Amino acid sequence: MDSAIIDPLDAKIMATIRTADMLLSHDDYCMNYLKRGSGRRHCKLNL
Repeated sequence: MDSAIIDPLDAKIMATIRTADMLLSHDDYCMNYLKRGSGRRHCKLNL
């Protein structure tokens, strides 16, 4: 078997896969990464 069996409804797993695709240059211009990440809440840094 060349791939893992995953739960596509698990948001953390899917975010990890999108990040890996981006870092491995499987996502042209990071469009999938940016499209899926744009709806997330951004954490606020307290500096």
